[in-house]
Amino acid sequence: MLLSYTVGRLDLLVIPPEAGPAAAARLMAAASVPGGIRTASGLMADEAMSHDAADARSREEEWETDGGAASAAGTASGS
Repeated sequence: MLLSYTVGRLDLLVIPPEAGPAAAARLMAAASVPGGIRTASGLMADEAMSHDAADARSREEEWETDGGAASAAGTASGS
């Protein structure tokens, strides 16, 4: 947070260095919405949840292409 006598309060968003380019772009775009009411902490929390969900989808897709549910279902019905 930055306080100025002439401008007032400004909330600063510091993007962590480990954030990828796509995540950094999403965060900067969300933070620069005129009149936006989201806090930097809220934006970072949303990005973390989005990243976790994307990781879960990726792991599920990998599992599915590695045999996953389709293979397990075929094995169960073939027994």
